[in-house]
Amino acid sequence: MAFTQGMACFGIIPTMFKYDLIVPLGYACSCSQILRRAGLQLASFPWDWVGVPPPSERCRLICTGFKGWMNLEDLKWAGKNDTFGHEEVRNARTGLIIMHDFAAGKTIEEQYPAITAKYERRIARLDRLLNESRRVLLVHIETPVSPGLLPPEDCRKAMETMSAKYPGAKFDFLLVSLEPGRAIEDRVDETPLPGVRRIAFDFKARAADAPAYGIEIDMVANLLKREYSVRDYRTKDEIAAFRKARTKKRGQKLARKMDALGADTQLQYWLFRLRRSFRHALCHVGPSAVRARMRQHRYAQIVPLGMNCDVAFRFYCRWGFVDSSLFAWANAKDLATLTAALAQVDAIADGRFEVSESSRMWRHVDTGVMFHGRLNWDENTGMPQQTELDKDLADLRERLRHLAAKLHRYLENDEETLIVHRLADSDASAPDVAKRLSALEDAINRLGAKNWKLLVICQSADLVKMPPPSDSMVFRCVKAFNPMAKVTHKDRGDPVGWNAIFTEFAPARLLPKSHAFKFE
Repeated sequence: MAFTQGMACFGIIPTMFKYDLIVPLGYACSCSQILRRAGLQLASFPWDWVGVPPPSERCRLICTGFKGWMNLEDLKWAGKNDTFGHEEVRNARTGLIIMHDFAAGKTIEEQYPAITAKYERRIARLDRLLNESRRVLLVHIETPVSPGLLPPEDCRKAMETMSAKYPGAKFDFLLVSLEPGRAIEDRVDETPLPGVRRIAFDFKARAADAPAYGIEIDMVANLLKREYSVRDYRTKDEIAAFRKARTKKRGQKLARKMDALGADTQLQYWLFRLRRSFRHALCHVGPSAVRARMRQHRYAQIVPLGMNCDVAFRFYCRWGFVDSSLFAWANAKDLATLTAALAQVDAIADGRFEVSESSRMWRHVDTGVMFHGRLNWDENTGMPQQTELDKDLADLRERLRHLAAKLHRYLENDEETLIVHRLADSDASAPDVAKRLSALEDAINRLGAKNWKLLVICQSADLVKMPPPSDSMVFRCVKAFNPMAKVTHKDRGDPVGWNAIFTEFAPARLLPKSHAFKFE
């Protein structure tokens, strides 16, 4: 029997299930995240960020007032969780995992009073709402690391436990199961037991950098938002506190945006936003964009050669992807450095590297080229441990070998290839810039390149200093480059000029869009 038919027997309106209270029961933090995103959870509850027990055990603890669930003598540091990556405190007696409350660097005893006070508020709030509610939905959402399918019998047991404690409420159970390969349009929607609805489809996160436990939170939230609603059960004080916190959060977000744009006042910020909208329009319908589309040429392969991330980032802004290459996200400070590196592309991966703490990059000692590793840190976290650095360097070497072979493959085949280089200021102002560019062309030829063209990008003021274009080399300019500290800031520099360049020099095919564009 379909769930909508089964729930009609309980007096619930089909297609929109209305509840007084919806309670998250795990499996992980994502359950509460999804309900909050869907507007179905309006306050914090005890099981939002606490893991391990099945729903029936969680409901048993709710009904006993969480007696003895967080005794100080039972709590022990469990170290960093290999799956989730955060520091954990574990209840040695029950196995309960407290995942996000205790911060590393302080003792459990120091933090215990504030944390238990917080949970006492949440427990009291949940008990009050359960006593006031007449229709309650219990929700369990699986993740890719859940310990197998939850049996419907556990859902039934959870409802029976809650009904015994709160006889004035009618309980239903929603079980959202992960079923790999099943599209959301073809999802399972069944009623395995009275009052229990089970939905099953594939909502695992597919991004290349998604963690093992990652799920598509918006996908599930949007589904639940269409089918469920909940009354606003917050007190006046809670609503006032929520509005105050939301106003503060919005103010902090605005302050961060103003700081990123260098705006001292809100007026400056909104003027900048207006200018950005105007620039965005120019990128699509402005004179330079129209001219670029009229003379557009598409290349089968586009290979960024630096001098820094500017070229690859601007290409990404225009087309939504970057076909990573050896120097796409590297930093070669000038043409001499890049030319020297091209002469030994096969040896770079096995060369000597040193880590630069200021730039958080790896410097190839023999050529001076800087490469990004996967590690990142700031002044608050400090330099990573040596074991982490060694692991990161090993990963970088493997990636550089792959990208060096890929560079050879791209240059040596017969596909039409565009090689793009952004001139450094020191090269653009050098009296022998033509000689330096000629050396770069020679280095590309020595790599066995066949069907290729070199696109050199400089600033408008330097264009007159460039040598005449040729069959193998052309020049384009932008009004200004981004400052080195803000090289991947899309609103600085000349976004309209960059957009026109990569509209004229376009890819022949679009690869899948990616947000993890620094690594292949």
